[in-house]
Formats: sequence, C-alpha cells, structure tokens
Amino acid sequence: MLRFDGEINQESAALINHYLQTGTSVLFVNSQGGNAKAGLQIAQEMIKHPVTVIVDQYCFSSCANYLFLSAQKKSLSPGAVLGFHGGMTGDAPLKNTTDAVYKKAQHDMAQLFRADDQLFKQLGIDKQLIKISYELTKPAIVTVSFNLKTTEKTYTDLSEAEAVKLLAAAMQKKQFESIDLINHAASTNKAYFPSQNTLQKFGVKGIVNYPYPKNKKEMDGMLRDAFQEQIELVGDSN
Repeated sequence: MLRFDGEINQESAALINHYLQTGTSVLFVNSQGGNAKAGLQIAQEMIKHPVTVIVDQYCFSSCANYLFLSAQKKSLSPGAVLGFHGGMTGDAPLKNTTDAVYKKAQHDMAQLFRADDQLFKQLGIDKQLIKISYELTKPAIVTVSFNLKTTEKTYTDLSEAEAVKLLAAAMQKKQFESIDLINHAASTNKAYFPSQNTLQKFGVKGIVNYPYPKNKKEMDGMLRDAFQEQIELVGDSN
C-alpha cells in the first residue's frame, strides 16, 4: 500500500512508479493534480500492474485523468471528489508554427499528445469525457506562458515576448538548453465531478465504490473545509 498526498510532478512520478514496480497494488491519493507529462508516466506504469486507486478526499486534473482512469480498480471514499477540467484533446498547440524559437516545444507537445491518445485507446475510454469536462469548466481567457532553461538560470512563467528576448540572448551566448510552452487552458477553480453512469458511458471500467452527491446543494457543500469554497464543482446533478 502507498499513500500519495500532493502535487504530481517528475519527482513524485518517479517515486510512485518505483513502488508500483516493486509490488505496491493499492494507492490512496489526495491530489489537486499537477504536470500532465508526469501523470502520463504514472498511468503508463499503472496499466502494467493490477493497481487499485482509492481517492481519500480529492483527485483533480492529472490525478483524475491519469491515476484514477488508469487503475484496474477505482474507488472514492465517502465524501471524496473526482474532478476533471480538460486535458490533451484535439491538435497539440503550435502544430502549424514554423518559427525555430518554438521547434522543441512544438515537438515535445506533439509527442505528449500522441502518448495521451494512445493511453486512452488502450484503456478503451472515449476522450469525449475530457472534452466535455473542459467545456463545462473552461476559463473565460485562455493564455500561454513559457519556461526557459539556460546553462545559468531557469526562467518560468514568461510571456511570449519575454521568452523570445531571453532565448535570443541565451542562444547568442551559447547558453540555451530548452524551452517549454505551458498552455493555461484549464480552470484553476472549477472542476467537473461526473456520476458513475457518465464515467461508464464513456468506457471507464473497474469502479468499485463511487458515492455521489444526491443534488447540487449536497455537492456545493463538499470540500468546503479543504478549499474554503475556492473550488466550484459542476456535476451531473446540476
């Protein structure tokens, strides 16, 4: 058994995968999500093993998309919430961009989208579930930012203009290492909590226990203590 509380990132993905490879078969999770690439890496390892995921209190974003959906058996504890707000659907950003500045980010993102599509096909889950969750929760304004790594420093959350300027300077000094695009398309304060019937409709299998709020009022009261009403839940009872 392993209990995971926290952000999904490269470090936590490496740790979880280590335990999966050494025999852990039950994973208790409590996570707001995190990095999609790291979540996908966990999912790719999970499908090799008979893993049961139990959501202790909440499982949002890449936790829902990858850890919950990829588990052979999956359950929610009483009062726990599963929250989706989109994912890698459609074409990868920058598909038609020819500017050399974005070449690596374009390649990496296209590769990630292909791996995501392959995972959902392997699981037999219709990605319409992810598309619907995005439409129900998407922010009014969608933005992008860039992370730039040089031999001297790592810059995060840059605007396009800032990224281009710093990249040019880094390349001139031969200090450039990598550049990544971050697509801020998902809501940070809104999530879709689908019913068990909805999940099964889109091909999600292995649901063992899935207590679901009876109505919107009950759903609105969930996670109030954990998030002080900072998370708005959209459900099938709305």
